[in-house]
Amino acid sequence: MIEMWVTEYYAIYYPHDAVLQADVELQPWWKEVWEVGHDDKKDEAWWLQMQMVSELTQACTTIIFVASALYVAVNFEQYPYVGYLPNRPTISRRFMPAPGTSEYEELKAHPDKVFLRTIMSQLQTILGVLL
Repeated sequence: MIEMWVTEYYAIYYPHDAVLQADVELQPWWKEVWEVGHDDKKDEAWWLQMQMVSELTQACTTIIFVASALYVAVNFEQYPYVGYLPNRPTISRRFMPAPGTSEYEELKAHPDKVFLRTIMSQLQTILGVLL
């Protein structure tokens, strides 16, 4: 998803590789990232040359992912939120009953029973938390 967005965004500014290669701001920035920001790794063979739009897309997709989704996944616990089923109403198996229906009357009379029929099974919940 991130890569798709980055690809579409850069297509506006860099319709082909020659425009990227001629960018007088981007090329020095990448050289600084490579040679100054990572002086200890500047001689590694895996560095992108930043001669193709696909290389810029790959680099920026990685930067965005690391600074957003990866950071959140590593630094914030997910289980306390997703492990509590009412925090995820979209995984319910039934709609809330409409007022005036027999299901609504049953909800008023036996809310715990209706709630247990509405939520996912224990196995489905465990799989959802693990994934």
